[in-house]
Amino acid sequence: MDRPPAALTQMSQIGRYEIVRQTGNHGLGSLYQAFDPVMQRAVMIRIADRSTNPGVSFDQARQAILFDAKQLAHLDHPNIIKFLACEEDDGRPYLVMERFDGKPLSGRLTPERLSGVLKSAALALDHAHSKGLIHRNLTPESLLLSDDGDLKITGFEIARPAQYLNSDQSGEDLDLLLDSIHYMSPELVKGDVLDPRSDQYSLGVIAWQALTGTLPFHADSPITLLSSIAFEPPELRGASVSLIKTFGRVFSKSPADRFASSSEFASEFQAALSQIEVTPVVNPSRPVPPEERKSLLSWIVVAIVVIVFAIVGAIAFLRPPRNVAPPSVVAPAPQVIPAAEPARPAPVVKQKPKPKAVKKTEPLEDPTPEPPKLKPIEPKVIHQ
Repeated sequence: MDRPPAALTQMSQIGRYEIVRQTGNHGLGSLYQAFDPVMQRAVMIRIADRSTNPGVSFDQARQAILFDAKQLAHLDHPNIIKFLACEEDDGRPYLVMERFDGKPLSGRLTPERLSGVLKSAALALDHAHSKGLIHRNLTPESLLLSDDGDLKITGFEIARPAQYLNSDQSGEDLDLLLDSIHYMSPELVKGDVLDPRSDQYSLGVIAWQALTGTLPFHADSPITLLSSIAFEPPELRGASVSLIKTFGRVFSKSPADRFASSSEFASEFQAALSQIEVTPVVNPSRPVPPEERKSLLSWIVVAIVVIVFAIVGAIAFLRPPRNVAPPSVVAPAPQVIPAAEPARPAPVVKQKPKPKAVKKTEPLEDPTPEPPKLKPIEPKVIHQ
């Protein structure tokens, strides 16, 4: 138990609760870790404190504490810090809440771990929204994670009903949230009407930061950052196409374009993760893990081998005369080759003298030598 030393107990005590230490300011009061000696348990106490906000009177802080107690009394969810009691000490009202040994969400989470955290947070928000409460200041520090993996949302003690947030006091609420600008919804920045989808936007920023390690908006000054949140598109890189599409809807400037509930957003996130498992290289900008890279390389090698065989088969099919003709002409080929072999030596030089003999016989057979035989016969006939 976080029971304080005796000396500290005598100096710091409210009602029956022994103060352990102050953990900070929250809304219109100060937060303390304390110990309940009656129930023997650690608790958290929020006390109306004049020094918390100089612009708010003690009576206003007191009324706000009592108002918050009535709202918290309606919340009963395993993922929300439980409200225990509202008491007073010397005219100072204070809230007593469950002490949860968890650490604020920080750093990046694996997609699977983030999916579980997102689902639990969404269920808690939907429960609060069903009671008419809007958190309006959801940040990573609002999500407490235990070593066992349990999650609880804190900060509902400054939650407000929608009709209260839409009143003239919304400007004062905005002043209380300037330390968490990155997670504010566009409608909260512009002072428009708030509904549960404002918390959905803030949850989306928390989830995107836990997934990628970056924020959707960046600026050099708070004023520029507020303007970017209200009017500029978010910078979404470093995730798959399906996840970017899911977060793009959560970060819509108009609440009507977002999901109907935080749980629907969590379900779409899980569905987007399932798509990544089926098609691991959906977005080239996503770094491919070594296991996926080896698997992808194996498929590429197999694909190249198949393509090579397909090309060889196509060539064999499209060029049959050169590759198929020799085997089909094997039978007649030997018959033509021997006939051609004797024909080739015929015109060889060895047979050239034969045409010379032919030339000698040609003049003997020529009819031109007959005229000399007729000449002597003609003169004989003339003399008679």
